[in-house]
Amino acid sequence: MKITVVSDWHGNFKRTKDIPTSDVICVCGDMIGRSYDMAIYPGWLENLPARLVLVIPGNHDVFLDEHWAPDSIKVFNPTKTPIEYKGVAFGGFCWSYTEDPILEEVWKFMTTNGAFLSEKLGCLPKCDVLLSHSPPVGCDMEIFNGLDIGVPKMLSWAKQNGCQLIVCGHVHEHSGKIFEADGVKVVNAACTIVTLDI
Repeated sequence: MKITVVSDWHGNFKRTKDIPTSDVICVCGDMIGRSYDMAIYPGWLENLPARLVLVIPGNHDVFLDEHWAPDSIKVFNPTKTPIEYKGVAFGGFCWSYTEDPILEEVWKFMTTNGAFLSEKLGCLPKCDVLLSHSPPVGCDMEIFNGLDIGVPKMLSWAKQNGCQLIVCGHVHEHSGKIFEADGVKVVNAACTIVTLDI
């Protein structure tokens, strides 16, 4: 199965022409740059070159709620219920960790509360592929000042639940990076397009 992952375009939809035709396109948040992008976003998702498009919001997608998805026969948000395609279950997790409490007040889906994130992960259904806006903690994807703003305990959740692939964005400094540990692969598609076979 061919999947393509995009994240953190912040309204730069002109890049769409570079997305290859795939079985599944995973959109991992922060695709909207301005409020008027929301008017074109559902149609943009619908026209992506794939049989299935999975979309979760990021911290900048302030106009979307956690389980938002357009009324569509091919576009879905897997945060509430995993979506199965060709025997592969796709789940979604949209919350991101921040070291700065002020950011919690500015953006949706940001928190300094590690216990809250652990609770959210504990409620997450099992899946083979997880869409997350933020990478897990411990994937060598620190931001410019050395902070690891990944989601605590996400890697251990993946190992315990048989999740083999986490696709994400959020950390622009590590755009396109692939990390592997203990049977779990993490792909950061922040600001770019990543295509892989699973």
